[in-house]
Amino acid sequence: MHQGDKAISFEVRALSATGKQHWLEVTASFKNGVIYVIARVATSP
Repeated sequence: MHQGDKAISFEVRALSATGKQHWLEVTASFKNGVIYVIARVATSP
């Protein structure tokens, strides 16, 4: 990821402490030497 690039989006699978599987939608961008990441749960409850 380089400064000035468009934000990238991807999905990741995460496991909770109880072993439940969750899918997260993640968006990342790079600005002023900092990587910004936003994630939200994509799994239905």
